[in-house]
Amino acid sequence: MRSAFGAVRNEQWNSNDIFLLAKNAVIDSLPYFYLAAGSQDNIPEVIYQTHELAGIFRKKKVRFEMHDSEGGHDWLFWQEQTRIVLDCILSRLK
Repeated sequence: MRSAFGAVRNEQWNSNDIFLLAKNAVIDSLPYFYLAAGSQDNIPEVIYQTHELAGIFRKKKVRFEMHDSEGGHDWLFWQEQTRIVLDCILSRLK
């Protein structure tokens, strides 16, 4: 996050903070969310923050699904999750 938004929280950081956006969102305006975290992710914050976001979604009753799967922060994990999320989207379009 710091490499994208800087070391100090600023307006850009706050206006793009997924946690603030989720907490302040109007539920009816939100799409369905698909969250996934790899159990071997080498960036521990990713696992924690994905679960933190899922907790906010649960509290606000946002429509979403959360998947904890084998894998790390790499293309093999994303490739598998892309297939799964595309199947999820397809099933919702039927």
